[in-house]
Amino acid sequence: MKNTVAYIEELRKKIDAIDVRLLNLFNDRAKLSQAVKKLKLVQNLPILDKEREAQIHKMVKENNKGPLKEADLEKLFMVLLEAMREIDVS
Repeated sequence: MKNTVAYIEELRKKIDAIDVRLLNLFNDRAKLSQAVKKLKLVQNLPILDKEREAQIHKMVKENNKGPLKEADLEKLFMVLLEAMREIDVS
């Protein structure tokens, strides 16, 4: 039993490290989204680009190698894209 508990802890540490990397990547993406949004505002372009979002969803589907289901990834990216749309540009 002790080996199992130790192994679970080891796996959780790896998960934590991945979560930190994800957090950093989300923030890197947010900074880029801010830059795009600023440019769109300056150029008086629409903030929402349905075609671009469709491209992102297509890319996610094409690059998913599992084990996450396509529907679950769609949900994750919908939340991510919504957060990026709402990001402050100040």
